[in-house]
Amino acid sequence: MAANPYFEIQSGAEKVRFELAEPAVDVVVGRSSECQWAIPSSGVSRRHARICRRGSEVTIEDIGSSNGTFVNSERLSAPRPLRDQDLVRLGSVEIRFIAPPPEAAVDATIAVQPASPPPAPAEPPPPPPSDSPTGTGSTTRSVTPPLPNLDVPPPSPAPSPAASRQPDAPVARPAPEPLPPWLSASDDGSEPSVVELVAIAAGSFLAVFALGALLIRFLF
Repeated sequence: MAANPYFEIQSGAEKVRFELAEPAVDVVVGRSSECQWAIPSSGVSRRHARICRRGSEVTIEDIGSSNGTFVNSERLSAPRPLRDQDLVRLGSVEIRFIAPPPEAAVDATIAVQPASPPPAPAEPPPPPPSDSPTGTGSTTRSVTPPLPNLDVPPPSPAPSPAASRQPDAPVARPAPEPLPPWLSASDDGSEPSVVELVAIAAGSFLAVFALGALLIRFLF
């Protein structure tokens, strides 16, 4: 069941709560005891305002008061619908209007869902086949290792640094040029004497001199 809207005095008079219990009702507010809601305050007129409820809608209007009726600091000149938390002022009395939200209807019927059966346990995986017989009906599986490939030659070992180093080859040197006949050693293989060297030098000088003389004669 939805809660009813109500008014609650904030200041200016005794703090009381006035509820609009009927869905269709007119309430006169004033200082007079003849009013449906009497507020004993000098600032409130004898018949100050009228509050009307029609279902969920609540309106208020001033009915000729001396100090006026205000909603959120705005003076009324015609009936005005009220909203939740509006502040109503009658003279010097401030009143808060509360409009509770309608409660959603609760369905008391609870659908009972059948409990689902628990999931079946998962079957364990079959054990791997054994390489040896375990009894009647067991299967023996032999694994043959792969044969080596005989066509591929075995890898040759890497040469060691000491074995790869070769001895230094002898360096060939050019043969010495032969000496002129006059400078060569004697037939017996002994060294030429000083006399022989002088004779050879003198013969060479004479040969060069004679050749130069012949050239001068033919040229001049």
